[in-house]
Amino acid sequence: MTVCFPISENEGISSPLSDHFGRAPYFALVSIPSMAVEVIENAQEHSHTHGVGQHGACVPVALLQEKNVERVVCRGMGRGALTRMQEAHINVFSSTHTSLEEAMAALLADDLPRLDPGGSCRGREHAAP
Repeated sequence: MTVCFPISENEGISSPLSDHFGRAPYFALVSIPSMAVEVIENAQEHSHTHGVGQHGACVPVALLQEKNVERVVCRGMGRGALTRMQEAHINVFSSTHTSLEEAMAALLADDLPRLDPGGSCRGREHAAP
């Protein structure tokens, strides 16, 4: 299984989680159970129009599907992005942890709730990536 964690800096397992999925500069892809980490850039991170002039259209669902991502663990995600993840059958989990290592440990301990539309971000609530 491959899990995606949006991160704000590329510091390997110690990377800080980004506050918002769509604005994360990087995505850490963790292969479980090997725990191999691949970091990829979010090419659409700086797009204010998100490619089509709509907030939430930046989600790289196709890229995550190409990488066989089955789960995403994040601190925040907009409703539109969450909907596209659900349509792609990618399960999204909410985390309050600040590092990749902490969030991964919580996921492995089955200690993270699924993110539902009621818990998604509304607009641009997060200031930092």
